Amino acid sequence: MVSAEDRIVVAPGNGNGCWSYIGKVGGEQTMLLGSGCELVSIAAHEIGHALGFFHTMSRHDRDSHVSINMYNIRPDWRSQYNRETTDTNHNYGLPYDMGSIMHYGMTSSSVNMQPSIVPHNRKHQRTMGSPFISFIDLSMINEHYNCKALCNRRTSVKCERGGFPHPRDCRRCICPGGYAGTRCTERPKGCGRTVNATEEWKTLNDTLGVWWTEREEYSICHYWIKVG
Repeated sequence: MVSAEDRIVVAPGNGNGCWSYIGKVGGEQTMLLGSGCELVSIAAHEIGHALGFFHTMSRHDRDSHVSINMYNIRPDWRSQYNRETTDTNHNYGLPYDMGSIMHYGMTSSSVNMQPSIVPHNRKHQRTMGSPFISFIDLSMINEHYNCKALCNRRTSVKCERGGFPHPRDCRRCICPGGYAGTRCTERPKGCGRTVNATEEWKTLNDTLGVWWTEREEYSICHYWIKVG
């Protein structure tokens, strides 16, 4: 249960460091965002902890997806890579997510700039350490707090591409990356376009971002490449 007194207090701390309890402690709960923690992605990561997320590379099934090189990790950071058990970690049947906001990067907390995390599929090396909240993050947090149950499966919109009805408006879907629209059947608006694949190489040019601002701002382009 959550009472009116339960709240998260964001504090700047007395120096460097970002830190949060994992899950609800009860009452006034502190989350530290010290020097170096001003990025939106870092704040989102710590809020993920406060909402109940462990690090993704601490999932009980992580050894099926990544290898952890403890010798390359700073001694004071090794506890961040402890593997949870099936008793402490429930993932609601959702797949291991290299692109989760809760997943460290390949050389995070490395003592020698050598990999601290090695994905079994080497193509995922640059996927880890994403600054974005992933679709699986959204799906899992909605499972964890039973928000998906707010939408009646019989009367809610039928989502495509693995999307799910939005708990605050069951007539539209929350969609995985690259999809949009009421039922996740459309390309997201904005930068990008739909192109047809050819046997010859093509160059796609787009301009994105605002070069004169120092704000932490992201622009995303979505291309749909069709065959045939």
